[in-house]
Amino acid sequence: NSVQSPPNFKQHVTEQSRLSDRMSRRLTRTYQLYSRTSGKHVQVLPNKKINAMAGDGDEHAKLIVETDTFGS
Repeated sequence: NSVQSPPNFKQHVTEQSRLSDRMSRRLTRTYQLYSRTSGKHVQVLPNKKINAMAGDGDEHAKLIVETDTFGS
């Protein structure tokens, strides 16, 4: 059994971004993940801890998704 190292997504995105279709616009959307259990939003704190105790619009509860065509 060989141990595989985890994929390097940052490197993958950097490499693929060089090949991106420069004619297409990047689309950025902001989401919040809502926890029905806590009744609050999921947040990622600066210390990398994750909980579901954020209020609506909290800075650490924003999930920013940016699309790219990745060379298509």
